[in-house]
Amino acid sequence: PVGCILAEMITRRPLFQGQGDWQQMNAIVDKLGTPNEAELRAMQAITSFEFNPHPAKPWEEIVPDCSAALSALLAALLSFDPAARPLAQQVLDRAEVWDAPQPAGREAIAERVRKSVADGNSCARQREQGEAEAMVSWEAAQHCLRAHVC
Repeated sequence: PVGCILAEMITRRPLFQGQGDWQQMNAIVDKLGTPNEAELRAMQAITSFEFNPHPAKPWEEIVPDCSAALSALLAALLSFDPAARPLAQQVLDRAEVWDAPQPAGREAIAERVRKSVADGNSCARQREQGEAEAMVSWEAAQHCLRAHVC
């Protein structure tokens, strides 16, 4: 779930959108590719599904504008085999969780938005508001990861 939440926070859209088990699994396989035999054994609950061979989509397509390090983290978090997924503490120990471009603080963004609005610069206002939303999303993702360390 953390991998889905992180990807959805980055893209601001559902990662595996589907209704019902079959549609949901097809949405997952469409992006991550067909699970191999070992992964199928690890996912004991869904052994009744029959999958047509399907290659994984590149992470650049799944989560555009994502760094290679963050793409690797998402791939690990979204592994079909639960035992292969990193633990919360392992995720927090990864540099890309902390080295991702950190947005400015709330006060700095608010000041830049006030200035751009006062200057009548709507493009700057939209960019600053986007940065503010990204900052809140990033903080929420870090909080979510920290909350699951125990």
